[in-house]
Amino acid sequence: MAKNRIGVTTTKIERDSDGNIISTQEKSHIISKVTGGEIYFTKMFRDDLGLLYGVSRNAMMVFMEMASKIKMADQQIYMGTIEKREIVERTGIPQASIYNCLSELCKAQLLTRVVNSVFMVNPYLFGTGSDISIIDSRNKWNSHIEVSMMIKYKTDENGEILDRKVSVHTNENSLL
Repeated sequence: MAKNRIGVTTTKIERDSDGNIISTQEKSHIISKVTGGEIYFTKMFRDDLGLLYGVSRNAMMVFMEMASKIKMADQQIYMGTIEKREIVERTGIPQASIYNCLSELCKAQLLTRVVNSVFMVNPYLFGTGSDISIIDSRNKWNSHIEVSMMIKYKTDENGEILDRKVSVHTNENSLL
């Protein structure tokens, strides 16, 4: 398979007082190598993620431990007994609390439970792999999450809108 490179070329131009070009100098830097025409990446902004989604510090610690185990093909994480024990050892969070943290992460929609011990990360927030695999993961995520929105209007006697309240409700659909 051919290896391509992505790079940046910078051109420095020196001009005299009349604006005429005196000299030019080019520098090229290779940023990354591309294999097979696509760049594979994992990009995550985690500093404020817990705050944005209202999850506890412990839940974020569990999530960050899980993130290193994401399978590229389907954005899924297997969390069996051994994996949970490893998280307990690395974080010091009791095993019973790990289950609470997983529930909290699912409620915040950072994860969804696919089947017992298998979770999927939210592909709208995290992407690992090629563009096509991320799109496939989003389609799969959408099949697990049901979203409904309700808009309530308060009107006066003439039908003019005085106030509106919007509420969004999500339910995770079980695949079992």
